[in-house]
Amino acid sequence: MRLKSRGRHARKPTRVERLRTGFSGAAAVVIAIAIFILTSQTPEVTSAESGFMDDLMVSLLGWIPGLYDPTTGLWLGVGIRHWAHAVEYGALGLFVALAAKSAMGRRTIAPGMAALAICAGLSLFDQCHRLFVPGRHFDPFDLAMDALGYGVAVVVMMGVMMTRECGK
Repeated sequence: MRLKSRGRHARKPTRVERLRTGFSGAAAVVIAIAIFILTSQTPEVTSAESGFMDDLMVSLLGWIPGLYDPTTGLWLGVGIRHWAHAVEYGALGLFVALAAKSAMGRRTIAPGMAALAICAGLSLFDQCHRLFVPGRHFDPFDLAMDALGYGVAVVVMMGVMMTRECGK
């Protein structure tokens, strides 16, 4: 699975490696487009969707002590809309990390750093895009929740893949 330097004697990626890179990259693009579409929604539509998800999560997980506070409506002290950022960007980070690792094929931290940089750039673009959507605004806390999502996903994905490589 590991590709050596891209010099003259570099091994060509296998068909499986090319498919994994293509699938992961395509999944990351689809998730990024979905995030862009969600960001383009008006605050009213976003609030309605968040309310539906909040009700669903309360019915499924609201019974766990300390997880949900019914007096404030917060999950671990944070609203459901902010947790949605962590989940969306976690999914994005997972596929970007997989694509970067498959494409770069190194045992170094370079693919992980590339994945973090790509996700951070997309997160910043998403927040700047909101400035042009009526009723939306740039929210630094959303950037932090995005970073939590993609940061955890990239670190876990890179750790799992590097552990698998070391075991070979």
